[in-house]
Amino acid sequence: MDTVTYRVIQRHPHLCFRNVNVPLSAFEKASDVHALLELIFECGQNDFQPVPDRCSVSTGDVVVLHDGINNSMWKVEDFGFSDVTPNMKGE
Repeated sequence: MDTVTYRVIQRHPHLCFRNVNVPLSAFEKASDVHALLELIFECGQNDFQPVPDRCSVSTGDVVVLHDGINNSMWKVEDFGFSDVTPNMKGE
């Protein structure tokens, strides 16, 4: 199965990365950034994609989106996601 891989920064039990593989067929159906984030969250659950020594994607984790041109970082909140992309222009 073809997949698109995203990195998630996790804080528990210590600062680490978790790769989340999203099926290409589902990725192509994501209508906007929030639909994609929900998909990454869902695929990042250990019920579906167990990763040894890593927790499921959860509140406080940061999803790193990358498309080669625009990179952004999104914090998993209690409800939804917030953009926490650092301002690289120094503004």
